[in-house]
Amino acid sequence: MDSTRRLRVERRSARALVTNYIHELSERHNGAERPEASTDLAPSDRLKESDQQLGSPLIARESSARVARPRLASRTVKYVLFYVPADDLASKAPAHFPAHSARLDEFHSRGTLLMVGTFGNPQEEGSMAVFTTREAAEEFVRGDPFVLNGVMRDWQIREWDEVLAP
Repeated sequence: MDSTRRLRVERRSARALVTNYIHELSERHNGAERPEASTDLAPSDRLKESDQQLGSPLIARESSARVARPRLASRTVKYVLFYVPADDLASKAPAHFPAHSARLDEFHSRGTLLMVGTFGNPQEEGSMAVFTTREAAEEFVRGDPFVLNGVMRDWQIREWDEVLAP
């Protein structure tokens, strides 16, 4: 089999795996039945069972390409707040951390703040928080001592489609 034909076969097989996986997730999430995967390949063109496991070089090569994913029947939307710290985070944050922490606790106890944390290098990479609604994220920012006192230089709220919601 020439390399172009093999690549097409690998891509079709990877798409079938992704489609099956998404249908399984959807089935678990809302009890819908999973349709059978497309089998438009000749048996000789299908990948061996061992090649279809995640982590296989064939699948890894395909997964690095952009592939449009079908939407699940229902989705869970969250709102992610990204903070960009001021240049002097280490000197400014300690004075305002107790009030900032109390605000985190308040929103978490309400159930609107799901998770929060810094990235590996907070000064360079900032932090993020995940909220259940845009309104909660905006309310948090409007009264956050870190924003009000210049500990954070900038912030952004982005909508996030959570696919693997429990």
